Amino acid sequence: MENQSESIAVRKHGAQTRMTGGQLMPVAADHYMEDVRARYSAGWWVDGNDGTGFAAKGDSGAIVVDDARQVVGIVVAVEHADAGAAAFVHGIKQVFAALQIALP
Repeated sequence: MENQSESIAVRKHGAQTRMTGGQLMPVAADHYMEDVRARYSAGWWVDGNDGTGFAAKGDSGAIVVDDARQVVGIVVAVEHADAGAAAFVHGIKQVFAALQIALP
């Protein structure tokens, strides 16, 4: 996803909102969650299609894929937990690196 200037169509199947689609904004972002004292880096914001929201509270951990079904990342935070708005997606490469997982 390097050097992307247009949004990328993605989708996920979450425990709370089931299958949703959205547009990943290919601009690297950080997100700080004060209530859990966590900072997520190397991720992207995803807005839901049709104004319905991409994720809601309970969708954390859902895998996000692109149109080619390539894993892009994992949902780790939601902008408005009760409204089901934009989701913060942590890049899968960073997740694997943190877990010391190497794929062949």
